[in-house]
Amino acid sequence: MSAAYYIFCVAIGGAGGALFRGFFTAHLNGKFGFPLGTFSANMLASFLTGIAVALQNAGAIPDSAYPLVEAGFCATFSTFSALAWEIAEMLKERRFFAATMYSGGTFTVGLALFAYGEFLAERLAG
Repeated sequence: MSAAYYIFCVAIGGAGGALFRGFFTAHLNGKFGFPLGTFSANMLASFLTGIAVALQNAGAIPDSAYPLVEAGFCATFSTFSALAWEIAEMLKERRFFAATMYSGGTFTVGLALFAYGEFLAERLAG
């Protein structure tokens, strides 16, 4: 895979992921007293990454899909910087319980959804 192809795929996938994340945050953040848009985007990105990894490992999609799907779309659909900023804001506002639940929930649920996506894709592919 050439460097130009890799960069092009990351750019295209990244643009799509960023647009989807922007939609989620614009429509869900701030409405529930919890950054539901960022959380939802991160969880769906974890799930989709699990599926993509399993399908690549099974040979159902080519390795050349990695820059488009995982490094591009899923990496920009999820966002660590927004997560860190939102947790920092919660801490500044002394919302310690919310910050703890958000950070712990993101980590725990994100890992579980990645594993579940990988499990589902392995069953479907093989």
